[in-house]
Formats: sequence, structure tokens, C-alpha cells
Amino acid sequence: MPTGHFQPPYPLDLTGEISAEIVDTGGSPTDVVRTGDNWGVDVRWILSGNLQAMIGGSWRLRLTLDELGASTKELITIPDLPLTPSNGDYAASIPVDPNQLQAVGAPRLFRALVTLQYLDLDGRPGPMAAYVDCGVVNLFPR
Repeated sequence: MPTGHFQPPYPLDLTGEISAEIVDTGGSPTDVVRTGDNWGVDVRWILSGNLQAMIGGSWRLRLTLDELGASTKELITIPDLPLTPSNGDYAASIPVDPNQLQAVGAPRLFRALVTLQYLDLDGRPGPMAAYVDCGVVNLFPR
């Protein structure tokens, strides 16, 4: 599972880890997907340290699919996820609509990037963010 970079505002009192993996419908890792198939990205992140239990707000998780050799970009979002100060261990899946991306005639290659952003209690972006480069997805026609 690819790991990413987590940037907390107070590195001595707050640390984070993030990982994400492209998966097929059954949850198996994949990097080759047929047009019309269900797939997505499973993301897991951990926030720990002395300040972890004092933070409130939510997380915004996004998947950006950037087509290689073309100007096509797709942004896939899910509803914001509440912070759970008592735990600090999070997991979410970002499903990709099987009809959102099509490959007609020839395969298409997309770089998959997951971004995570902290939102404060008022829904404003806060000083924590993370990302994972999940690598390239080969989308090919049926």
C-alpha cells in the first residue's frame, strides 16, 4: 500500500501517517481497470500525539485522477468525515463511478492522487494536510 506525506502544524506534539491503495470491487489491490467496472481507493490515516485528543472539526478527502499525456482531470470527493478525537485512527473509501471515466478504442492512463485536508469546527481549512501518490491506473475498454 503506497504511503504518503502528512504535515501536522506542531510536529513535536502531533504526528500523522497516511496510506492509500487502488482496489477493485472485491477490495483487492489493482492498477488495471476495465471501463464500466467498479473500483476506488481505500485510504487509512492515523493522527497521534499529545494534541490529538484536543482537535475538533472534520477531514476532507479527495481523489484526483490526472490523465497522462492529456489535459483531462477528474476530481472525486466524498462527504466530509468528522474527527474522532478519542481515537485518531481513520479509514475511508473513495468509490469511482464506473461511468465517470471511459476508454474507447485505446487504454487511458491516469495518475491517482489522494489528498486529505483538515477543516476546523467552522469548516475552514486548517493547518494540516496530507497526500498519497497511488501511482498509475490503466483504464482500458471492454
